[in-house]
Amino acid sequence: RMYFDCANFGGLNLGHIVENGVVQGAAIAALCNYDNLILQCPELIQSISTLATIGARVVTLGSGKELCTRLVIGADGGNSHSRCAVALATREWDYRRSAIVASVKTENTHRDTAWQSFIPSGPLALLPLLMFHDAHLYSLMWS
Repeated sequence: RMYFDCANFGGLNLGHIVENGVVQGAAIAALCNYDNLILQCPELIQSISTLATIGARVVTLGSGKELCTRLVIGADGGNSHSRCAVALATREWDYRRSAIVASVKTENTHRDTAWQSFIPSGPLALLPLLMFHDAHLYSLMWS
């Protein structure tokens, strides 16, 4: 058995498990402080080109509308139109692995402790879900 204690590393925590929606909400809340920012674009990106003279990008939308900006963040998922618009190459391969991820509620509290076991069928982890302030919620991952 191996035991890790964040006190041995001089920290308060070894890490956190946070659901994607919580991270997105915090990012959007922080970005809302800027008035020169487009947070959502209901249109697909047709192309992204560079204006080298001013170091900016021109984003052409499906409607033909153009946006001029110094920064484009393409956070549009695995089948990203942003990535295709700039012809960014990717490499993909099948790891021949799968995982089950679920949220579970336990009888006993998690006490801010993660548990992991290496069993013949693959690693099994119980990771405390802290965002709901419910000491009985875990994220279960079996891969």
